[in-house]
Amino acid sequence: MMEDSDTVDWKTQLRSLVQTSNDIIRNVDKAILIKGDVKLHRQKICDSCEFYIQKQDKCKKCGCIMKVKTKLYSARCPVGKW
Repeated sequence: MMEDSDTVDWKTQLRSLVQTSNDIIRNVDKAILIKGDVKLHRQKICDSCEFYIQKQDKCKKCGCIMKVKTKLYSARCPVGKW
């Protein structure tokens, strides 16, 4: 069966959700949302990334919605770009 290159499997999305949730819990004493300039910097990196699915605003590696993930203080890029 061929896999659609613009989808992320549910197991990957679930693992990413658990990891991001754990990161937020570990950093609950810090600001949860970041400043706009950092968010814009992250989004710019994502926009040019080979794993970014623009029409879905998702990352192929983690399955996250980037409009949300790039705002989270404790979030990180699954391939280490930010």
